Amino acid sequence: MPQLRDRVFVVATRGVNGFEFPAQTHTPQENLPNLFGHLPYVTVGDVITGLGEPAPKIKGVTVYDREDGHVDVTPPRDKERIAQVPEGSYLAAQTHLDKELRCNLQPKDTTKYLRLNRRKPSNTLRCGEIFYHPTEDRYLTPREYMRIHGYEDDYKLFGPIRSRTGTVKNLDQHRQVANSVPPPLAYVMGEGIRRYLHEQNI
Repeated sequence: MPQLRDRVFVVATRGVNGFEFPAQTHTPQENLPNLFGHLPYVTVGDVITGLGEPAPKIKGVTVYDREDGHVDVTPPRDKERIAQVPEGSYLAAQTHLDKELRCNLQPKDTTKYLRLNRRKPSNTLRCGEIFYHPTEDRYLTPREYMRIHGYEDDYKLFGPIRSRTGTVKNLDQHRQVANSVPPPLAYVMGEGIRRYLHEQNI
């Protein structure tokens, strides 16, 4: 899963127990090789390739027939803004641009108009900001979000696909992904709990 996502999991049992959380398996490329046999982080570029061109935004439409969710809903003005941002950087850092183009962002706004880096894991996917494609001047599509989050391509999402500036009545597809527990992480945690229950004959 090519995403740096810090979360807290609590496993509660009665009394002292021997449950152990899953061990680390991956590490940044610069930490390799190491004595623990860790693998290099999976990167954004590793998982979002091969999807082809996304379907274009249709004015006034929020619910699309395309089942794979590979739809580009980037507003034209946001395309202009992100075109000024280098790969791996964000709009607020482009202080050479005029204030109107930078949307009055503050230096702390490091996740707004963030363009991901193909050679690194993604920042934590969030519900508010939609991150940008590493090389194309557009938002990541819901399908690209799903790949970064660890969903297989046979998973389907339903509901509206929201532009950053738009509002929708129901939970949109980008938010559905960002709110969920990544399936590979859920599997590893579930296996750890199952193994513990088996060892305790529960």
